[in-house]
Amino acid sequence: MGWSGMGRTLDRTRARVNCDRGGRDVRRMIRHRRRMAHRAAPFRLLLALLLSVQWAGALAHCLFPWGLAPLAAAGGGHAVEICSAEGLHMVLLGEDGQPQAPAGPRHGTCPLCPGGAAPSPEAPAALAEPVRYAAAAFAPPPAGLPPAPPRAPPQQPRAPPLA
Repeated sequence: MGWSGMGRTLDRTRARVNCDRGGRDVRRMIRHRRRMAHRAAPFRLLLALLLSVQWAGALAHCLFPWGLAPLAAAGGGHAVEICSAEGLHMVLLGEDGQPQAPAGPRHGTCPLCPGGAAPSPEAPAALAEPVRYAAAAFAPPPAGLPPAPPRAPPQQPRAPPLA
């Protein structure tokens, strides 16, 4: 039946529906679902392949260092890629750790950093006004009202505890 164990469930469903109302529609629907599942497999494979190609293209500068790395290996140094706000910089370092040659060509943006795709923030339209603090003024109580009456101290509970 296929579908990794779903055949038994489909057979039971088919038998149950066959007893109820003929089952032609349900059989047709089951066949249609199976065909659609088989048609979706090539599209899933194509999608996985395209995503893999995109991933490999984005990381190509890390996976295949063809830039100044062979020159660095021949001269006994190291090629270092630095991702900055201006883009990728390739620096050739000598054995002492100091830059050996001028920096290689700069790329527009680093493919691993999406910061270059974000738009820069706009300047505020109007300047904010300075904050001014005012002293709180408390109004005296209105004349003619009596002060609050005195209260008795709280009483202790006198009932038996609830069980």
